[in-house]
Amino acid sequence: MVQLMRNKHRYRSVFFLISYTYTRANLRPSPYYSRMDVEGGVRMIRRAVYRTDRESIVRLVYRELWPFTRRTFPGRRFSRKDVLQRLRIRHVFVKVGKNGDILGFIMAATVRGGLFIDLLAVDRQVQHQGIGATLMSVIERMGRRNGLTYATLFVDDSNMTAMRFYEKLGYVRSGYVIATRCYVYQKPLSSIG
Repeated sequence: MVQLMRNKHRYRSVFFLISYTYTRANLRPSPYYSRMDVEGGVRMIRRAVYRTDRESIVRLVYRELWPFTRRTFPGRRFSRKDVLQRLRIRHVFVKVGKNGDILGFIMAATVRGGLFIDLLAVDRQVQHQGIGATLMSVIERMGRRNGLTYATLFVDDSNMTAMRFYEKLGYVRSGYVIATRCYVYQKPLSSIG
């Protein structure tokens, strides 16, 4: 218990487990966190803690996202340093399993009055269970609360599964970037969903 109180993020995550934030002697519902009951265990979404979550996030990027980049740019090398740098400067939320392992994450930034969704990855062993949609919902809610009006993301042109996923969530294809071989998807954040 003493260790939990020393580390502010871990201390706060105890409260997020029950979807509440401790603020100046009162409890109030947390706007950015949600919980999901799957197979009898509570899996929560919380802000990523750089020190403890970085290796799991790098592993997910390498396992789930890098194959698409490698297919598009065969000569390019994986940059752990780039992922860690992004992790430090972006809004990052993680989905935590009942054993404390990270099942997925989402990374986003604020760009010109909009939300730029940089990376979304879910471990392939738990895909198609609503984790990606829940992470998207949390980051979109954060964008709305911060007054952002739209969300933008890029999808590798070879990732058909991701394109169908984003279209199901209400994103519309709005362009193509030849240099990165990615489709651009956008969604207004003022809409419900």
